[in-house]
Amino acid sequence: MVYSWTNVALLCLGMVAYGEDAAAYKAGDIVFPKNESVELKTEEDGQETALDADQIQYTVIEQKKNRLKVKLGDGKWAWLEAEDVVLASKAASYFSEQITKEATADLHIRRAYVYKLEDKLEKALADFSAAVKLQPEDVLVWINRGDFYSETKDYDKAIEDFTEAIKIDEDYGYAYIGRGNARLEKKEFEKALKDFGKALEIDPQDTTALLSRGNAYLEQKEYDAAIKEYNEVLEIIPNSAYAYVCRANAQAAKKDFEKALADYTKSLKIDPENSGAFASRGNCYADKKEYDKALKDFTEAIKIDPKSEYAINGEAWLLATCPEPKYRDGKKAVELAQKACELSHFKDLNLVDTLAAAFAEVGKFEEAVKWQEKAIRNPFASDTEISEAKERLELYKMKKPYRDERK
Repeated sequence: MVYSWTNVALLCLGMVAYGEDAAAYKAGDIVFPKNESVELKTEEDGQETALDADQIQYTVIEQKKNRLKVKLGDGKWAWLEAEDVVLASKAASYFSEQITKEATADLHIRRAYVYKLEDKLEKALADFSAAVKLQPEDVLVWINRGDFYSETKDYDKAIEDFTEAIKIDEDYGYAYIGRGNARLEKKEFEKALKDFGKALEIDPQDTTALLSRGNAYLEQKEYDAAIKEYNEVLEIIPNSAYAYVCRANAQAAKKDFEKALADYTKSLKIDPENSGAFASRGNCYADKKEYDKALKDFTEAIKIDPKSEYAINGEAWLLATCPEPKYRDGKKAVELAQKACELSHFKDLNLVDTLAAAFAEVGKFEEAVKWQEKAIRNPFASDTEISEAKERLELYKMKKPYRDERK
């Protein structure tokens, strides 16, 4: 299934110390700050400003002597001291060693994110839960586990954890946003909007809440209301690459493709390494039946992020279902769709829908029927999406592939 519009390097050399070993950093490496006291240094008008390194992990752009230039998002960057971070490949061992010396909630959370990056989800959950047990009065331990549950699509447990966070601190805006986003995934629109509204009562300029409320309106096909929210974000943060992508998604859903393409392109000028922007623009080009451009964008998105389920699914769907035969490649579509499903642990039934379409394209209709029967049991799909999925199922039962004749 193609996602709806709501779902959305520089070379560096150098040596840094890690115990007795030395690690060579290169562009794209993931690093983890060693503890919560690590600081970032940003530059503006030649002046450096120190900030807390509040992200758990960062992507390296380049290294200059003992400093690492890292990405912050929206095309922004900052410096970290190399001695304050650990390379992702060594991070689990490093944090495990620290935990044996003194187990803290912060260390368990840091190791949890390393395990998550390594796709060791059971170990990640165990660490998030250890943090909750060690420091149950800390709002952040509940929020971190809630975010994990949301990302692994266990939305009911996510809602429970965000609710616990709210009990601890009813003025912590992100707890409402996290709960609202989990409710949005469950199509509980009224409850989601109420949560986003509460976050905005706490801080009327909370751009994360505004973006989330825009996404909720978009999901309900209230496109103008969604665009209004994204416009407000852009008034607060004029160079928000994500806000441009969100607004473009709403414009694409309205079939205003030229405005959508302009916004995707603006986003990519701000952040040229934004895989999601390339993938979304690829879907927009597919809507316009400009399939060469679509495939080019999907390829670029996957090059930037080889684990992007969204980008991989977009290319697989086009290769499996394109109405123009010269663009179809069933064998490659199956390979890509299987990879996307594996990355999501087969939990995202939109991806399963694409896998079924890919099997149908190569004539393996029994496999197509098997996977499509799973896809139609998607509890988070809209009535329209389920109806369309059932129509595809009937096609596969008649040994016919699906063609995506977008209007």
